[in-house]
Amino acid sequence: MRFADDHLIPLVDEGLGNSAYLVDLGDGRALAVDASRDLRALRTASERRGLSVAGALVAGVLADAYDLTTAIWTVAVLTAVSGLVVAVRMDETHPRPAPTNN
Repeated sequence: MRFADDHLIPLVDEGLGNSAYLVDLGDGRALAVDASRDLRALRTASERRGLSVAGALVAGVLADAYDLTTAIWTVAVLTAVSGLVVAVRMDETHPRPAPTNN
């Protein structure tokens, strides 16, 4: 059995011929990939599996709405911003002061 068999949940909209996916991250959270504007199927699928949606990838939607360059730059900027947030806010990224022996 592969990762995709257990963790990749397709959400097919027969009317539009569009597929979105819900990726089970294995810790009770899920990632939505190319979700449609109507989030009811996504919400139903995540609730049925006891998952909370922690994020979404929207590159395909941006590429369809604008162009591929816009989608790539948007994802690049979001990735850079999230990296900066982690570097500033997460304690694990800050050096710990050396213990003093008094």
